[in-house]
Amino acid sequence: MSTDLADFTAPARPARRLRVRASIAAVAFLPACLVTGFLTLFSERASGCVIQGGDQCVGMPGQVWLYSALAAGVLWGVALFTPDRGRVTDVLRKDAFRAQLGFEALALFVIVSHA
Repeated sequence: MSTDLADFTAPARPARRLRVRASIAAVAFLPACLVTGFLTLFSERASGCVIQGGDQCVGMPGQVWLYSALAAGVLWGVALFTPDRGRVTDVLRKDAFRAQLGFEALALFVIVSHA
């Protein structure tokens, strides 16, 4: 196995574009969670918790949020580190990116529905 950089080909343009998009989605996920969490403070239940305390206060979203965020992270890794070896890996990378976006949307929905 050669370690010379001249032996390695650059990834195809669509693969690079998809990797960049997957990375942008992964990096933007945490700020999106924070903004969504902040916006839920304007709900009736959250404002009642801040003003009155007691029974109206709820904690963080449950395991659905955690598992969907972990799944999105794993799928980001799949989209990022899948090598360029033809049509099958291109389809795998695209499907992983789509599933990553779906799991991130599910996690954000869980935050909104929890408020």
